[in-house]
Amino acid sequence: MWMINQEMAELFPGIAVGGPGVNAFTAQIYEELPVAFTRDEHVFIQMSVETGKRAALWGMDQEATREAVERFVKDGLLERFLDLIWKRRQLWRRPAGLAEADRGPAPRHIGDGDGAVALDVAIEG
Repeated sequence: MWMINQEMAELFPGIAVGGPGVNAFTAQIYEELPVAFTRDEHVFIQMSVETGKRAALWGMDQEATREAVERFVKDGLLERFLDLIWKRRQLWRRPAGLAEADRGPAPRHIGDGDGAVALDVAIEG
């Protein structure tokens, strides 16, 4: 509900899970999102694969919603979504000849978030 009731929510990325009938966040965003995947108009993954900070994963029933979430992960769309919202850095590599004791441990920056990922989950009945 935070994503719906906050003016600043537009600044943060969000993944809505559950259909528009059971998830108010999905109901708010699904009409504006292109369909990235559908199966027989029963399973839906909606997101812009080029821009945007929103995704909606849903189906016509609980099983179809589960399939949407599984495909989102397995088909690489979650990775694509994260690439769109986070600036990824290469892992820092210690220059050759520089001993660990000389500089301490290497920084462990894997990603640099521009905002928090919000996951709004609703269980369909």
